[in-house]
Amino acid sequence: MSHYLSGVVKNSFEMVFEAVGKAFGNVYINKFGEAGESRVGLVLGEEFFLRVSSDVAVLIVLKELSPDETNIEVISCAGGTGIGSISYAAHKAYVHEVRDFLTTSGFQIDSEKEIPHFERCTTPPAGVKFFLKKCPYCDRKIPIASEECQYCGTKQPEYEKP
Repeated sequence: MSHYLSGVVKNSFEMVFEAVGKAFGNVYINKFGEAGESRVGLVLGEEFFLRVSSDVAVLIVLKELSPDETNIEVISCAGGTGIGSISYAAHKAYVHEVRDFLTTSGFQIDSEKEIPHFERCTTPPAGVKFFLKKCPYCDRKIPIASEECQYCGTKQPEYEKP
């Protein structure tokens, strides 16, 4: 399961990048572009959540909109536990931890958009006929170029580009 949150932080890219990087960038942190350009920052972190006995990952994407506005997108992904792979909302909690950290640190977030149970797109983008296929063994959807099913491990027939 994944959870998504986006918004506009009313502060400079550098201030937001430094704050979220220090607080959540325990796996990877990098920024692209130079001052005066529209910069982009990536922050990847993970945290152990006892309720799922597993690490939960968070990806924070920052984009400089203006000298005092930064777009933020936060995506968290948590594996589940038990037969139903229940995540006990760990993914949602991690996204909210980022949002709450920013607001308690004095940052203002406008235009928030939240998508609970955010999942990969199963509808191809315009102009693309398909990008998923069904595994002939377990019947689950997998990327069309997969050599092996990520769910059951069955070797897949060779992919032929259309």
